Amino acid sequence: MKDKEIIFITSNEDKVKEVKEILQGFRVVSKSFPFIEIQGRSFEDVVFHKLSQVIELYEENIIVVEDSGIVIDTFSRSYEFPGIYSKPFLNALNLEGILDIMKNKTNRDARMVCCVGVFNRLSLEIKLFRGEVRGVISDKIKGSRGFGYDPIFIPRGYDVTFGEDPKIKSILSHRKLAFEKVKDYLLSL
Repeated sequence: MKDKEIIFITSNEDKVKEVKEILQGFRVVSKSFPFIEIQGRSFEDVVFHKLSQVIELYEENIIVVEDSGIVIDTFSRSYEFPGIYSKPFLNALNLEGILDIMKNKTNRDARMVCCVGVFNRLSLEIKLFRGEVRGVISDKIKGSRGFGYDPIFIPRGYDVTFGEDPKIKSILSHRKLAFEKVKDYLLSL
């Protein structure tokens, strides 16, 4: 399957860059699509729904979508929160606002999560792959690199945020973990 074209449906150029690095040896072509986001409960629900919107639009054999975000344990009960609502949560509060509502919380545990869906037209199957990185929410914004929650997420075993050291993120990334599983799957075809 190496050297075959993979269509990655996203408008986020940071994600495209990251995925191209992970899937070296594959031709990753990004395409944008105005997804209708569902009000689901899980990353897997969202990814499956995204795939259902695009698999008939593209003729390529491999179509890939992803959804990612953060899960903050102190806000999570029977579902992962903000989870699939990570982007609107961040847009509404910004990093400073999130840190403000976290200031009196003793449980600062969090997970960065990425779920990837792959549609294989040859076998007509959909595969879902998940990557998670555990860590904590920092007490202040640290670093200006990365995007999203990177400047407030400290991975377990480290004392810097993803926003402070992009090398650490490139090694530990939730997206990397998920897309490495995708790569293994594609190499098995």
